[in-house]
Amino acid sequence: MWNSPSKGNSAAAPSVLRQLVESGVLLALAVVLFRSFAAEGYLISTGSMAPCLLGYHKQVVCPSCQYHFAHGDTTGITGGQDYAYAGQNDSGFVGWADEPLRQVTTCPNCGRQDIDLSHVPQNEGDQLLVHKHAFDFRDPRRWEVIVFRSSDNPQQAYCKRVVGLPGEELSVVDGDIYVAGELQRKSYEVQKSIRIPVWDNDFQPGLEDAPPRWMRTEEASGWQPAGGGFRFEPVSEIAGELRYYHWLRAGGTHWTSVPLANWPGDMLDAERVQRELLYREGEGRLYFQGVMGDDDIRRLVAESSDSSWRAAIEELAAESHFGPIHDEYGYNVDGSRQGNLVHDLMVEIQLIPVDHQGRFEIQLDDGADGFQFVLDFDENTFELLANGDPVPLRSGPLPPIIREKSFRVEMSTFDRQLLVAVGGELVFEPLTYTKSKQPRQPLRSPVALRASGGSFGVDHLELYRDVYYTEKGDGENGPGATLSPDEFYVLGDNSPISADSRVWKQPAVNRSQLIGKPLVVHLPSKQGEVSFGGRTSYLRIPDFHRVRYIR
Repeated sequence: MWNSPSKGNSAAAPSVLRQLVESGVLLALAVVLFRSFAAEGYLISTGSMAPCLLGYHKQVVCPSCQYHFAHGDTTGITGGQDYAYAGQNDSGFVGWADEPLRQVTTCPNCGRQDIDLSHVPQNEGDQLLVHKHAFDFRDPRRWEVIVFRSSDNPQQAYCKRVVGLPGEELSVVDGDIYVAGELQRKSYEVQKSIRIPVWDNDFQPGLEDAPPRWMRTEEASGWQPAGGGFRFEPVSEIAGELRYYHWLRAGGTHWTSVPLANWPGDMLDAERVQRELLYREGEGRLYFQGVMGDDDIRRLVAESSDSSWRAAIEELAAESHFGPIHDEYGYNVDGSRQGNLVHDLMVEIQLIPVDHQGRFEIQLDDGADGFQFVLDFDENTFELLANGDPVPLRSGPLPPIIREKSFRVEMSTFDRQLLVAVGGELVFEPLTYTKSKQPRQPLRSPVALRASGGSFGVDHLELYRDVYYTEKGDGENGPGATLSPDEFYVLGDNSPISADSRVWKQPAVNRSQLIGKPLVVHLPSKQGEVSFGGRTSYLRIPDFHRVRYIR
């Protein structure tokens, strides 16, 4: 039994120092026990799970549009000490012999190229807090992020996303996951955690660099730019349309065409002008592959004095910048950019129903099917339509949040599944649809907004895409495996550079290799600068804005 000491007792109350020491020891013991039996921290070193989880990287601000993004970096090069031959190597560095190596990147938002990273400090990777007993009583679920031991080196831990479960026959086809021939679809929560930015309208370059991505289809449409968004006032009974156009700064392999009635008589045959240029006399159209650069324009215009030829080249040059959406990664160096067409998109906007009257519509296409989500504020109902069919696939009352001054609306076509969320809540059960008999076309203008009968505003217009799993491996239809009752198939979100089940000699992860489930990025980092005596040093400091839970 514990007895309190009396005033005259020589066993006085413990000193403050002793209390601090005892508290420190107990805290250290608790941390050791917690790490040993409950959770442990792991550092992400590579970019195989970017942008969900970051390895060693540099935080970049685009000088054109001011967009913030992470660029993978494991070299430790900070400029001035390393040298290379002309051209760009696999780490995204350019330079000439006997000249300092210069690291460059491309903005994933506006496409600004040759952004110099030589003097941008390197950040460490994300630190995860991993629940070590999460899978003691259940298996990992599909699309769940896990940490596990390498089969080759048990001391090495990996972090990937589960896509295949025990006993399944899995394949990767056209960027998607199939099990026994059935397409596997992601939930709304998983889509939010895995999506990759395509365009954020809050970060626009100057008009001298690029045209707007969102444009009115008609001058008298009722839409007007307002800050980083748009405002709509009805000017007629016809719905005014605002449409997204995917603009490319350079490159691309897409074909663009414009009308040209006759090939100029003072020029050589079309095939001898340039291999990217094609004239089809029967169609009366001139074609060009990729984005037509300034050098191309000057050279082609100089080929003929024919005014119709020059007008066609100028029109073709402008139109060639509008290209399809591909699986590009701002995190990766330019050399790891992919050329796979993407059809799975998510659009997100902040909708402001000024007078809570009229109709507002979002249209989202996947290259073969087009869907329209209509909010009717006069009738207080919504409808989901497809391919111009007036009979709705889904309908019902508007959610209560539409009475607010503004709210978020999200619409996606990931994995041939239609999702619509208003205020972060699904409006209806996910609608799955089958593959169209017609091949999906490249997406150059996949999203449109329409309004009528009332005043509306839209802000924070963002476009995302799904992960496109690249087909590494030896399978006839891409990578895949038949899993045993104790095996899981795992992939990295950053598919082009991820070493995962597609390329490992032993593709599957055995249940015995599981370590646990990441719960939270508890110590993301950024670099702080400290200047002293004319010299600048970099210190790693916590970036609490990036602390987040992992789904």
